[in-house]
Amino acid sequence: MIGKSPAPFSFAILVFLFVCFADVFAGQEGDARVHVSLPGKDWRVSLPLMGGKVAWQNQEGYEFRSLAVHNEKTRFVLSVDLEKVEGAADSRSCRERMWQRERAGVPFAMRGIQLRETERGPAVEYRVEEHDGQRLDQQHLKVYQSREDVCIMLHVSKAHFRAPDELVMLRILNAINTEMTPAGEVVAIQGTLRHGSEPIVQADIFLQFFADEKCAKMFDKGDHAKLSRKAAEQLGRCAPDAASIRVGPDGRFIFTNLSPGWYAVRFLWEIQPKPNPMAPFTRSGFLIVYAGYKDHSGRYDTMAQGRPFFFNGDKSVTFEFDDRAP
Repeated sequence: MIGKSPAPFSFAILVFLFVCFADVFAGQEGDARVHVSLPGKDWRVSLPLMGGKVAWQNQEGYEFRSLAVHNEKTRFVLSVDLEKVEGAADSRSCRERMWQRERAGVPFAMRGIQLRETERGPAVEYRVEEHDGQRLDQQHLKVYQSREDVCIMLHVSKAHFRAPDELVMLRILNAINTEMTPAGEVVAIQGTLRHGSEPIVQADIFLQFFADEKCAKMFDKGDHAKLSRKAAEQLGRCAPDAASIRVGPDGRFIFTNLSPGWYAVRFLWEIQPKPNPMAPFTRSGFLIVYAGYKDHSGRYDTMAQGRPFFFNGDKSVTFEFDDRAP
């Protein structure tokens, strides 16, 4: 169990730990950290990149954020979830709320489940031995905290876990800044969707990430249907959706905690009147495409696709979209 007093180390184990520490925290000097925060909060959680990269980030409305960092070489994953709740949050109720929901929805078996207390807060520890027929031996440690009306979950895991990995996992967990550094000005990809003077409130926003400039330029060429099968497969691999969010009640959306790179934004929403013109056209810098038929609700599915752009991580990129703009 993580947190137990370790047995006396042999010289070989000490060397192993030194190598793990060096690999996991390689490149952590300077600004090699990423941050996650909720809109409207003046604090954030800061976590190290661990010599790896951002593996995923989820943004559901204005009440949930998740950010994960993965070191493919060492197989360590570190993530933070922030979830807004009604009223003041406390760490134990956060553990009950978040853990029960997760346990009910996972598609794999959890072994050796232990609920315990740690210096960082209430915790859950378990192991996933296999998934989809593949041996994982992945150890998980989750610690639950709270601040104001937000539940916070700190999560570190290690695939192909061995006993000496315990100390490495604890060191990774302790590298999270739980004192919450001031968020200051949030650097983000953001925008507002409007239909004339009214906000568009029933829309899903997708943030697409491109592996490099070459991939972004391939995407920007135009008619993807004319790509060769090999090129289409390559584009599918190098241009995944990085995150998605439901637009807010004011028509606004925001993506934060992003690494520098090439991105594109697209929107999906529905309109009631028949589109005129029905053919694709450009508006507010976006290519507008309508479905040629009504969906089950009697509305027309609509997509607005933006062009790739480079986000440097130092300055926000803002879009102002109006589907009635000339």
